[in-house]
Amino acid sequence: MERALSLLIFKEVRYQLKVDQLKRLLENQYDFSFRKAFQAIDDWTYGYLDKNNIKRFLRSNAHVATDAELVAILRRFDMDGDAKINYKEFEIGIKSNLTIFSSECQKKNRPKSSNMLTHSPSHRNLKC
Repeated sequence: MERALSLLIFKEVRYQLKVDQLKRLLENQYDFSFRKAFQAIDDWTYGYLDKNNIKRFLRSNAHVATDAELVAILRRFDMDGDAKINYKEFEIGIKSNLTIFSSECQKKNRPKSSNMLTHSPSHRNLKC
């Protein structure tokens, strides 16, 4: 049982890192903005995304989503359980966690003085 659990955790982490890399690639495109991406899916300008918006968007981009896939997308992004994805939920769901994590880490661990050329030995123990 431990071996199967270990393999599951390993695959889950690998999957999450791959998804995050894809998110980062999207964010780094010169013409990308979260607002434009949201508006591309919110084709009827409801101000939120629902199953129908997502289905139309995916279909227009050559992916015919099953109901199970649409429900999975909603569950992944919808934080308040209203079966709608508002802009903030969308932005949080699309934003790379590595980007958020690394920028927070860089701010926290930036040397206090510009004259500091080296960090203390404890910098190796940082959890970023």
